[in-house]
Amino acid sequence: MKTSNIVHSAGELVYNERMRKSLFLTLLLAGCGSASTDVDESQAEHLEFETDFLQPTTFLGEVSAPQKIRLKNTSSRTISTSWQIESENDEFSVDASSCPMLAANGVCEVSVTFAPVGEIGERSATVTVTDVSAESIKELLVSFKGKVLLTVNKSLDGRVNLLTSAGAVDRRINCGGSNEQCEVELEEASDRVVTLKAFDGSVNYFSAWTNDCSGTDLECTLTMDGNKTVASAYEPYLRLSVQILEDPLHGDVFLSPSSSGACTPTGNNNLCGLYRPGTNVTMNAVAAPGYMFENWFGFSGCVDDEQCDITLNSGRQGTVSFCQGLACSE
Repeated sequence: MKTSNIVHSAGELVYNERMRKSLFLTLLLAGCGSASTDVDESQAEHLEFETDFLQPTTFLGEVSAPQKIRLKNTSSRTISTSWQIESENDEFSVDASSCPMLAANGVCEVSVTFAPVGEIGERSATVTVTDVSAESIKELLVSFKGKVLLTVNKSLDGRVNLLTSAGAVDRRINCGGSNEQCEVELEEASDRVVTLKAFDGSVNYFSAWTNDCSGTDLECTLTMDGNKTVASAYEPYLRLSVQILEDPLHGDVFLSPSSSGACTPTGNNNLCGLYRPGTNVTMNAVAAPGYMFENWFGFSGCVDDEQCDITLNSGRQGTVSFCQGLACSE
């Protein structure tokens, strides 16, 4: 805990002590601690703090707008004041230059600013004013919050979400549109470390993170010690297309694994599947009753075996045929 005394002299009384616990102003009317070794710890009942600002938040690395605190002297005498603040580190500043002396029934105003660094969340400090002649004090607990901005840029379809600590979807970041930018301000201590997850789309797959995330894993964990920008890239799936020759009722083809995206057959093709590059796909040809599998065509390494195994490194298309009776021996 750091303590700083403010000594007033002829016209200026300035305090610079920054701190470590965040935004919201609460009155603490307790007589604990002392402004100096000579001051009694009795409560200064004739001093009253007044504040009207609500829990402001400030981005890490920036300085908040000055927040005003008014001190009223309800006694019938002019008092001389000294100021002290206790905090964990140097994130708060108090300017009390207008309040070295306070007339009877007078009011003076000091300002508090907050410049958070390191981590988001709440910080607090105790501001103490001492009536020097009466050797009594008044205390005020000031609280602020440090915050950061998380920005996600996403291309094509697919989706990017925040995850909760339990791994569920947190919709504060819910980037699901094409070429969308999503932002969220994070200010709670629970958000000092966050996880983003990319989800494949219906016709595009997640390929990589860039900027403050990197790599190809679907999840990215960030330490929110400053503003972060993340981009997620998507690429079109590779397309596997199969045409059943003659009459489709002669047989069928089953793909394993099933299509990763929504695939609609085009042209003369009877079925298709969408896959990430490098996916191993097994095609099984199954003849209808009264028919027999004949062969594959267009798939390298597959000819006269009902099962055809391929690795997709590019789009592939081919045919399969079934036969009946004498046609099978031709």
